[in-house]
Amino acid sequence: MKSMLVICSMTMMAYLFLSDNALAVDLKPIYFQTQGVEVMADFQRGTGQDIKRIAFSAACGQNDTQCTSNSFQARMMDDFVAALKYKRFYKHVIAPNEPSHVDTLTLAEAEVEDATSVSEVADYLKAESGKPNGWVSMFSLTTRLEGAKQVPVGACKIVSTHCQMQNDINFRELVNGDIAVSMPVGDGSSTVDNAEYRNRENSIRDLLGELEYKCIPAYTNSGSGLILQMVCSYTK
Repeated sequence: MKSMLVICSMTMMAYLFLSDNALAVDLKPIYFQTQGVEVMADFQRGTGQDIKRIAFSAACGQNDTQCTSNSFQARMMDDFVAALKYKRFYKHVIAPNEPSHVDTLTLAEAEVEDATSVSEVADYLKAESGKPNGWVSMFSLTTRLEGAKQVPVGACKIVSTHCQMQNDINFRELVNGDIAVSMPVGDGSSTVDNAEYRNRENSIRDLLGELEYKCIPAYTNSGSGLILQMVCSYTK
């Protein structure tokens, strides 16, 4: 009975962390700092009002390998939850005829008492993301900075012990600066596996949009499932 209460309490705690804070910012992308790197957090709803996906984009400068290590991803999740708890998020605001500046967000406070709850909630969210039927999925997109543009170079799914590289998602920078993206969105079946693929596709496509890319999609059938191919142009 005690273990069941702990699980229920952790589920409610994580839900409050996400729902209260995401609603406070109307699900617009917000930013936080981890290990000297700025990270965008993009809260994404499913078919209803509940948050079903969280996509992260780390602006890693020229050294994009820094953001692909398991230690970086683990610390990033702790800092994400800490930002929710301690109101450390901010957003970029562009005023007319003025350079971009940063505004600190005032977020709803989560009802969490002890400091250890930060790592506990982070671990719980990672575990849920790693489940095929978890209530939240989290993906991380590593980018390389080219001026103001974030160029995607790789994606991984956040799970309990690491960030699982999505090696079947390919990003390629074209001569004209556009980004070619290719990823499978099915395995040829009509089962839950395809739903997982679609969930991943929606997460990456939504995040690319928030990074100011306009993508033209096309689907092809490889014989073992659908392949999404996109050409994405930076619009900012």
